[in-house]
Amino acid sequence: MTSGSCLCGNVAYEFSAEVRGVIHCHCITCRKAHGSAFSSVARVPAAEFRLTGDKYLDSFESSPRKHRHFCSNCGTHIYAKRDGRDHVILRLGSLDTQLGAKEVAHTWMSDSADWFDLDSDLPRYEEGVRDFSREPDVECNLIRKMSWVLMRRVLPLGLAFTGGFIGIAGMAISDDLALVNAGLLIILWILVGGGLAACWYLLKSPLRLRLTPSSLVASGALFEREYPLTCIVGIYTHPYSGLGYFEVSFNVDGAFDSMRLFDGPGRDLFKRALLERAPWVKDFGV
Repeated sequence: MTSGSCLCGNVAYEFSAEVRGVIHCHCITCRKAHGSAFSSVARVPAAEFRLTGDKYLDSFESSPRKHRHFCSNCGTHIYAKRDGRDHVILRLGSLDTQLGAKEVAHTWMSDSADWFDLDSDLPRYEEGVRDFSREPDVECNLIRKMSWVLMRRVLPLGLAFTGGFIGIAGMAISDDLALVNAGLLIILWILVGGGLAACWYLLKSPLRLRLTPSSLVASGALFEREYPLTCIVGIYTHPYSGLGYFEVSFNVDGAFDSMRLFDGPGRDLFKRALLERAPWVKDFGV
């Protein structure tokens, strides 16, 4: 036995007939009557459709000879019926029990809402989406990860300097001043270039990330940028990077920009928090 009722409980129904298919109707009248993207319906033989509390029912003729029946107290749509037909069009949102029928089609897609996408891959939640405005910000301090990256950049300079110093000392013993001067210039070039690269990295790259309910705030040594979550369009993870970095891409006023983040263990946690708060963001890579 299949049964259902309205929101306030004044109207109830039951039937034992087998329902063979579920239709999702996107016509403009269904959308307006239910205040939703579509209405899910199924046919039930009128002779087997038993109502209680029908004194609370009201109806509206939404199209010629088609009446939509709803609870006059809470407004729940129960069914529709066309004059002369031997079945009712049951509004499946009012069911209290399982139906056991499969959906077979979406109809009137020509009237479908432009804000609803049948092929979307939005995340699905067992219950409502969490209200992140009431939750604390998510923070990620990248200084420790960056110190390791900088060490990997500076360590080769130290080895080069040590090797070059030993080589120059050997050349100095042989009194070959031309080679000594050339060696000193090479070492100086390596040290200056490496030092400038490390400084540029510190000044340009974020040292701290803060994820608020509506924005991503990136702070560096001399800057702080705030990106609204609405402008974040993707996360790209580089699977073959030994440094474990990923990029967050933005679309700001039609122009694309990206921010490279160096992170290891905290990357997945931060990405998960970002995708929860901005489920439209595409996640590329592994």
